[in-house]
Amino acid sequence: MIYPESRKEASQKSIGGVEWSDDYAWLQQESEETLAWQQTQHDFAGTVLNRGPEFEFVHQNLDATGGKSSRVFAPVRCRGGKWFSLEKTNEGDTLYISEKKQGQGRVLLDPTLLCAMLSVAVAPRIAIFEPSPNGAILGFAVDDGSGRNGTWYFLDVETGQLLDSSYSADFMFELPIWFSDSSGFYQPTRTAEGLHAFEPRAINADNPGVTANALPFSLTTKELDANLNKLGQLSPSGRYLLVSSFTPAPRKPYWIFDTHSGDKRPFLPDSYLDVCYGEWADDDHFIALSFEGTERGRIVEIPAATSTDPSSWRELVAESTNVLRAVTVCKNRLFVCLLEDASQVYQLYSRDGERMARVPSAPFASSIVSSVWRHIYLNDEFIFQQETFDRSSASYHYDESTQTTTVVGPEPRCLSDISIEQLFAKADDDVDIPYFVVRKKSAHSGSPAPALTHVYGGGNIAWLPTFLWQYQPFIEAGGVYIHPVLRGGGEYGNLWAAQGNRENKQRCFEDLYVMAEHAIKTGITTPQQLALSGESNGGMTSSAAMTQRPDLWAAVVPRFPVLDALEPFPFGLDVGAFAAFVPALYGDANEAEFAEIIASYSPYQNVKDGIQYPAIFLMLGLQDPLCMPSNGRRIVAKLQAAGSSVASDKPAIARFYDNTGHDFSDDESLAKQQIAEYLAFVMKNTQLEIK
Repeated sequence: MIYPESRKEASQKSIGGVEWSDDYAWLQQESEETLAWQQTQHDFAGTVLNRGPEFEFVHQNLDATGGKSSRVFAPVRCRGGKWFSLEKTNEGDTLYISEKKQGQGRVLLDPTLLCAMLSVAVAPRIAIFEPSPNGAILGFAVDDGSGRNGTWYFLDVETGQLLDSSYSADFMFELPIWFSDSSGFYQPTRTAEGLHAFEPRAINADNPGVTANALPFSLTTKELDANLNKLGQLSPSGRYLLVSSFTPAPRKPYWIFDTHSGDKRPFLPDSYLDVCYGEWADDDHFIALSFEGTERGRIVEIPAATSTDPSSWRELVAESTNVLRAVTVCKNRLFVCLLEDASQVYQLYSRDGERMARVPSAPFASSIVSSVWRHIYLNDEFIFQQETFDRSSASYHYDESTQTTTVVGPEPRCLSDISIEQLFAKADDDVDIPYFVVRKKSAHSGSPAPALTHVYGGGNIAWLPTFLWQYQPFIEAGGVYIHPVLRGGGEYGNLWAAQGNRENKQRCFEDLYVMAEHAIKTGITTPQQLALSGESNGGMTSSAAMTQRPDLWAAVVPRFPVLDALEPFPFGLDVGAFAAFVPALYGDANEAEFAEIIASYSPYQNVKDGIQYPAIFLMLGLQDPLCMPSNGRRIVAKLQAAGSSVASDKPAIARFYDNTGHDFSDDESLAKQQIAEYLAFVMKNTQLEIK
């Protein structure tokens, strides 16, 4: 295959004692030459993809799933006796309020209202919302297109008027922290020097309520690294604010701040180095999932006054065979989310830890709470989110008196004629590696079929069953979707996670190869029919597998991926909080111990001439703040040179999408194009024919 020209200009690099020559370092610069090269590559990839029958088939069939909006997490909230729900469609977002559990109720926000309120021509997407405890004020965040950052606005629920309290923030972590009387909130912010800070904001200056007694405060870099994000939790009366950081690494340190006196102190003992998720039960006690000294976690009650003394903690729920993921306090009960064989389950306990009920739920289920977020949103009722491979995310209300669950808010979308199996492959250390196989019920022919494996494996993030909205056309055409559970994730506890991260990262890749070989051996697919894809850290997993085991895959599609773990960001570039994620997953490349390990698998450094690589399609977002397109430019140039060295007819191409961040675009039309290009490439290169 003849590619656009990519000149070589050797640059010597060194980090952590590892030295290498980089022929494409010039592609890290956002120069006129580089951007012209990038556009040429983007256009060239378009000619290779050429939008044949596979593209048209996928594009048309995506409509049956409801599009990208059907996957977006939109929890129902119940605050102050009012039910808030967000309906997301291809046309836009509509937020409702109702006095009743069932029924949509009154429209608070829709695309037309948003355009008028914000004086914009095109309504932005509502990323998340946070009602006040009494339900009188609605905080909602709109996405600026990055998938992480945007603006929080505040709406008077009764009048429909915007209040003068907006602020820009990382909406995933810098949520408003409401005071219990709904008089105002703590705004997570930054000082002029970039330090973490919390500023009390009264909704009504003439009636500030509890907010009037609250003091602002900040944390030094030593107290909380300015590169990390932050999370704040107010005690019921607003007296204490507990501050921590949410990262893939252990969440440490924790600080407790007296909002009246201004005093602050560490919340956990210095010796406590693991995560501690939870919620306030009252002003004197914090209920937490503690993982110190356990693999799967236990629930403890921590007295605020003696929190640094573990001997004063009271165990409420002991460690079991299930993995604890989140706990909240509602109606004087402990509402607990846990994992049972890589599937989400909820259980109800008394305030003293007596198990009362297992909440009815679907098999092979998940939510953002059980996979990554680890926090259950505050509600006046027992509400949880759930999705499965064949059912989109929806909110459910649990009635303790009848021990039943009902859908609240928008009904889930469903895929029909779907078969789901959970299988296990045996690793060389005798550990079972689970994976799910999803296909049409009518597709069980007994013959190997084209298959697409979608991976993650890292950061203690649980890679759980999720709605296959984007894969429905592939499955409808007769393809098999494979979902492996690899070490590095949080599906089976801390030891499982530790065995596939940082110095043990190679184990994650080995688990993937064991799974793929098992799927081939058992006749599910063949190497000529097997594709591999992953996003973000999953893009690292799939790219490493491409370089280490090119014989296993017919095609590899890294999406918005980490491609260079030695130099994930151009040297000298300040990327803020994102810098903390890379060492948490892979180790610090500045340390010789980790640099050598990282260099052994980092995809960019391990692309070699003379190797026949599978067909490769890199998907990159020009607005991606974490996995920057600069590394995509470098590796596609290197892959094209490697392919030319063996006269390979398998393409190595890259698309650089505008209006796209760290996921498919929020623009539904562009997202459909991206998904259609992705699946069409997989179908062509795995011999999946459109019938």
